[in-house]
Amino acid sequence: MGVTIKEIAERAGVSIATVSHVINKTRYVSPALSERVTRVIAETGYVSQKTAKSNNLRVGKLSEVAYIISRMESAIYSGLGTHITNLLKEEGYTVCTYVSDDDLQTEKHILTNVLTNRRIAGIVIVPATSNAKRYKKLIQAGVPFVCIERMIESDLVDCVLADSISAIYKGTSHLIKNGHERIGIVAGTKNRSYTERRLEGYRMAFRDYGLPLDEKLIFTIKPQKGITKDLFAKIREKDFPTGFIVAGNAHTLELLKLIHDMGYEYPGDLSIIGYGDGAWCDVTTSPLTTCRQNIEKMAETAVQILIEKMNGNSPEHKMIRVPVDLIVRESTRCIERGPSGEIATVPEKIIPTDAEIERLRSKGYKIGISFHYSGTEWIRLHERAIRNTMYKFGIDIASVVEAHFDPELQIAQLDGLMMQNLDAIISLPADDSVTISKYKEIADRTKLIFLGVLPDGFDSDSYSAVVSVNEKENGQNAGKILGNYFRGKRDVKVGMITYGAPFFATKQRDGAVEQILVENYNNIEIIAHEYFYHYGDAYEVCKTMMRQYPEIEGLYVSWERPALGVIKALEQLDRTDVSLVTVDLDYRIASYLAKNEIVRGISAQRPYEQGEAAAIATANALLGKKNGKLIGVRPQIVLAQNLSRVWAEIMHSNAPNFIK
Repeated sequence: MGVTIKEIAERAGVSIATVSHVINKTRYVSPALSERVTRVIAETGYVSQKTAKSNNLRVGKLSEVAYIISRMESAIYSGLGTHITNLLKEEGYTVCTYVSDDDLQTEKHILTNVLTNRRIAGIVIVPATSNAKRYKKLIQAGVPFVCIERMIESDLVDCVLADSISAIYKGTSHLIKNGHERIGIVAGTKNRSYTERRLEGYRMAFRDYGLPLDEKLIFTIKPQKGITKDLFAKIREKDFPTGFIVAGNAHTLELLKLIHDMGYEYPGDLSIIGYGDGAWCDVTTSPLTTCRQNIEKMAETAVQILIEKMNGNSPEHKMIRVPVDLIVRESTRCIERGPSGEIATVPEKIIPTDAEIERLRSKGYKIGISFHYSGTEWIRLHERAIRNTMYKFGIDIASVVEAHFDPELQIAQLDGLMMQNLDAIISLPADDSVTISKYKEIADRTKLIFLGVLPDGFDSDSYSAVVSVNEKENGQNAGKILGNYFRGKRDVKVGMITYGAPFFATKQRDGAVEQILVENYNNIEIIAHEYFYHYGDAYEVCKTMMRQYPEIEGLYVSWERPALGVIKALEQLDRTDVSLVTVDLDYRIASYLAKNEIVRGISAQRPYEQGEAAAIATANALLGKKNGKLIGVRPQIVLAQNLSRVWAEIMHSNAPNFIK
């Protein structure tokens, strides 16, 4: 017997679908894989066999395979059909497609014609119902068939399904881990077995995380109907979900359109996880996080089962569930929470009124600012925004100091500020564990607004506000940039170089990077994690790590200043092949990103907007208002392709020439 496509795949170490794509040129395959497959084909002489077979397709009796689907417009059914057609073509069969529109009478008519057609050798079917009684004639006819994407509930039927229980569980868990508690689900068509399976994954996630489930947030669709506004009519505005997961391919785009018509934006107002990963999903304004079925594997598995049956073999009847990947993009947001579980407020919701601003102007307030270090554009933008906003409020900035990351120096500087009888102090701690006693003393005497971090153990009633970037989302962004850069590459080894001091903010950020890589990128392994305690130490930490683990291809570094030391170490080690992701945007980091050298992306804080938020929080504290204990500003993903535009947005200045 000649070599088969399955043997080609095994020898080349790839999937059958990849071999089919190389042969039929139906999808892009990387040059390395394509060369490997082509070499094996040449070595085995498979090309001549394939050519002969494609020029000598079966004709007459048992020459066709029927592919029966519920909807022609479905992306998954068309995708499955393409793969099934290509794989069966290799075996000499022609595939004929029939559409039932999920109508039982139409499907019955199709099956009657197919079962009496002497050319039909086998059937791949997406059944309109799971009720086995409806398919009694099909089961008894003896024509080889296999169900795909949906099942017939019978021990006599082979089914290849996406593991939808696990898929919806992953998606719901992703939202829960991002701080969402009110999560709605569009579960699919009522009274369908696949709808119940998907709901099982949804309910399981709530049970595992110990959250109460509101049954009013489960939405099912009437047969032959789409999503309309009345679906959500019974949900009051204040009870509306903060996130939605869609449990069916057909309804993802419908939900996005409805949300837009209702005046919501995603992910700002609602986080969205779709089901099915159409070509449009990653080109929307906020690329869509989705549960992606492995349609190549599903088609490959179904065809293997069908061919065995058409060849007269009687394998044990199978129910095969193919894993579904959660593809994390930008349509979900992290609901920021402080150390005490408080939910962040956005600055736009707490801006003082015109009357309140007049009150501030009449008081002659004075404040001071204490930074942990200076000399970067990040700090300069903070200060510039605070000054500009305080000027509008008529508040005077008496002093600005910075501690060069020295907590003892910062304590002395804070004492100096307190001697000026200030009405409020804005501060970013150099080391919250060392400075906490001084901050508690200050909080007893004046209004205290923290930038970036709240010291551990600080009484929530003592300080006025904390202003921060959403650090968990910041880390998730960085993790997604690194993970997506290596998507599709096998066995990638990465390292993490992070700040060792017990900062709540950086710990949140770094932990989120690790979580997103571990949970969403199975091809990536974190093989080294080392710490620095002063940004200048990152240079030596990197050198030691790379010497010990030369197989490392990617690195994450906590923020841009130590990242520059890591870049210097990589250049000296002649390891500019390593891809680095970090947090915060400045000129030198941007220059590497613009040239596509070492730096592959950045999750950038919005320092100017954070400075504005700190000024607003200070104004509210001076007014005696308590609206916004935690104020969060969303970070921004920066890649080479959007660098020029995002630079202008974040830096509030035109991009330099080297970026343009």
